[in-house]
Amino acid sequence: MRVTICGHAALYIETIDQRILLDPCFADELVGGTLTYYPGRVFELDKLPNLTAVVVTHGHFDHFHRQTLEKLSRELPIITADEPELVTQLHQMGFADVRVCQPWGAIALGETHLLPTPSDHEEPEFGLVVRDATGTFWHMADAEVTVEISDRLTQVYGAIDLISTKYQPVVRASMGYQHGMGATFDREGVVSWLEAACACNPRVIFPYASGLCFSGRHAWFNRYAFPLSAEETVSLLQRRLGSPERATTVRPGDVIELQAGQHPQRHEQAADFVKVKPSEALRWEPVDLSTLMGLSTPEARRSLQGKLEVLLTSKLLPWLRHIVKQPDTIWTKFSSEQVVWQLVIHTGDGERLNYAIDFRSQDFAVMSGEHPEANFFTHIAGQALDEVMTDQKPGLIFWLAGEVRSYEKVICIRNGRFEPPQWPNKPEDFPSDPLTYYLRRVGTGEIAVDQNDLDNIHLEKVPTSLESTDDLQILMRLGENDRVISKKVLLAYLAVKEAERLGLNISDAEIQAMSDSFREQFDLQDSDATEEWLKAAGLSLEAYSAVMRDFTAVLKLEQHYTSVIEPWLANHRRVATARYARSRPDSLNKVSSTNEKTPLQTSPLQGERL
Repeated sequence: MRVTICGHAALYIETIDQRILLDPCFADELVGGTLTYYPGRVFELDKLPNLTAVVVTHGHFDHFHRQTLEKLSRELPIITADEPELVTQLHQMGFADVRVCQPWGAIALGETHLLPTPSDHEEPEFGLVVRDATGTFWHMADAEVTVEISDRLTQVYGAIDLISTKYQPVVRASMGYQHGMGATFDREGVVSWLEAACACNPRVIFPYASGLCFSGRHAWFNRYAFPLSAEETVSLLQRRLGSPERATTVRPGDVIELQAGQHPQRHEQAADFVKVKPSEALRWEPVDLSTLMGLSTPEARRSLQGKLEVLLTSKLLPWLRHIVKQPDTIWTKFSSEQVVWQLVIHTGDGERLNYAIDFRSQDFAVMSGEHPEANFFTHIAGQALDEVMTDQKPGLIFWLAGEVRSYEKVICIRNGRFEPPQWPNKPEDFPSDPLTYYLRRVGTGEIAVDQNDLDNIHLEKVPTSLESTDDLQILMRLGENDRVISKKVLLAYLAVKEAERLGLNISDAEIQAMSDSFREQFDLQDSDATEEWLKAAGLSLEAYSAVMRDFTAVLKLEQHYTSVIEPWLANHRRVATARYARSRPDSLNKVSSTNEKTPLQTSPLQGERL
């Protein structure tokens, strides 16, 4: 079985004897341009294989898309929900073979077996199990699922090979904001969906069915609507399942292959008819940041940074390490509820200072940067922070006057299961952030900073395990030192040479396509803007084109050697966990039940420790 990711909720599923298109939508935008696809995708529909069936799981606009269905043969059987209006519209479009399914009502298509799974939502909708001789795949779609559904599935099929899990609590987040209740994080729903997926003991899970974002004049709403990223969800699933190999992100154009008795394999950008299109990353920040005033000069901002880092490392951190060990304090909950705290100081002119503390670690430290697993966020006005730290105003203003905004999306893993945190019900009892609490209750007095203080500051860098996997961002990520860049240059040189050796032609069209993607991602579509950038960067057009050729060669070789690379990935991922070994032992792959060696066992070939 091969499952091709088509974007948002659409899938193309190729079994041993069927070619099924599920919830297809080939449009670039929906609702008159209000929504677009995230990440974007590009279709070459002339390469879409001949279909044998279509599945429409329910009648919502992002699953039942008339304009796409009108492109398909009316002879195809349509398997759909028991929704009279939806069935009527399909008949009106000319589809003669419309098959209404019921939850738990098995459907046979040759040697392929389909099983619609129920939803606790009041609207007619279903998930779908697809099974053939190579394996079993459960697609949740938009269905509201529970562990009871998982239990019944495992009774029928045993462990499920592959699951696409619902994960994005968009409705309550967006509707809560629109109704003046704040962008609520529906953690109970997320816990139910993810736990239902894990209860099936799958070989691989991928989060799916949340591939839209607002566009045009509505794009401002994105920061209120989408609390969880796929990368964050994968990190939760990997911790819950105890293995980095059992959860993965997917992008349009990726293909996941099932073979009997084997671990599912993800092949990046292996589809013939759909590819991913670079898209700007979304960030969930469901508070108004425009009123968090900063400082007017760069000198004042640098001074604030120095004072703040002395405070964080020499005063706040020792106090926190002591207080979290005391019984019945609100800060004890930051450890027990597995908080990763992200502090953001708005210093002015759009500049931010970012710091994080991972309370899951017993010897937690202050880290600089944005933590990819942050789940409790605090935004503070730089002007107010400076005033309080210099005794111009009392720390009470943080509690009273809105100079700080906090929100969270904490999901815990206890006793091997997802659980919501146990926060107080009353807003006044809800934990604030550690920094403003310290300034309000303990205070600092004016902090004088000299060069010796700055020299003694030790700030760890945040881990980067959830960084974007966009190919262009990986190939030319900024902020790296020359040693890292030199290794990328070596990789590109070897890729070009290997492509020549294999006779893989890197065409001008492919290089141009890479250049188009590059320019789009970095807002250089305008030719004048590109020329201006090239001049400022000291790049000739020939040198720029050579780098685009290098990028193309790396990606082409990666695709060519996918089957070789895939088996190596597991060991490389295991080696990479060494940087978390002290602070996050629970994130390391559990291999005790297998015959695999841990990284420090003696090698039988060399007779010495590795």
